[in-house]
Amino acid sequence: MTGLSSAPKGPPVLLLASASKARADLLRAAGYRFRQLATHIPEPPPSPGERPAAYALRLARLKANAALQSNPRALILAADTVVSYRGLLLGKAPTRKDALAMLQLLGGKHHEIVTALCLAWREKNGKFRRFEGVETARVLLRRWSPERLRRHIAVVRPFSCAGAYALQQGNSAIVQQVDGDPSTVIGLPIGLLDRWISRLTLVAQPTPPRRRPNAKSAATRHTSAQANTSRATSRRPKSAH
Repeated sequence: MTGLSSAPKGPPVLLLASASKARADLLRAAGYRFRQLATHIPEPPPSPGERPAAYALRLARLKANAALQSNPRALILAADTVVSYRGLLLGKAPTRKDALAMLQLLGGKHHEIVTALCLAWREKNGKFRRFEGVETARVLLRRWSPERLRRHIAVVRPFSCAGAYALQQGNSAIVQQVDGDPSTVIGLPIGLLDRWISRLTLVAQPTPPRRRPNAKSAATRHTSAQANTSRATSRRPKSAH
């Protein structure tokens, strides 16, 4: 994690550098206010011997840097997720055939979901500042027949998901077990982001939900108000004749 000497001046805009609806929904559900902008940069393949965490972090950093080029005053949040299975790095499955092959490979076996986050901005002197981190979760998928997998793919259409499956909404039917933070599997570790934001005192901090009074507390306040009114009336001085 890179140390920060200072936070950006003024009210920074949190910008999610991703086209992922799942990441945006997760960030919004966590109470963050943000804008979303896809970077559409080419994602290079992993280098020989590059470990999953290093590769995911390299891609997240590339996305953050690309977003900063066109949004120099924003607070950039970029992420990348890869699937690691027995030394293989699996990304997205662009076709039904690719998705079927991935799900057949992973079915009934444990594998790791590795998600990297990069929170970055540029200071007035032009210097880049950032937090970087990686979270890992262990996942087990159900072992289904090819016919059932094809039906699942036709419904879910997981072509934008690493490993050809998703945890959000009804897409999780194929997921049998998750060891770790579910938000890591979805693609944006909320706990990691919360820890960073709490250190920066930025406008991007989530807004706590407004609590509504229950019926009991409302009735208690009403009774108290009546008691106060009665006491005030009893202390009122008598009119002079």
